[in-house]
Amino acid sequence: MEILQEFLHRTCDELLEHKALFRRVRDNGGHTDFFIGWFTSNNSGETFDSELLGKLVELGIDLDFDVYG
Repeated sequence: MEILQEFLHRTCDELLEHKALFRRVRDNGGHTDFFIGWFTSNNSGETFDSELLGKLVELGIDLDFDVYG
C-alpha cells in the first residue's frame, strides 16, 4: 500500500507542469487544496518532508485534513 506522502510527491510532480495554471487560479482569487479524510481507530500519523512541503508551496496547494476517530 502506498503511503500518503509518496502519493502526494508523485501527484505534485505531475502537477508542476501546470504551475502557471495554479498561479492564475490563485491570482484570480481562487484556491486549490488536497482534501484528505483521515480515518483512524487508534493513534496514527504521517510525516510530510520539507521537499513535499516545498512542492505544495510552489504550486500554491493547501493541505486540508478532516480527522475521524
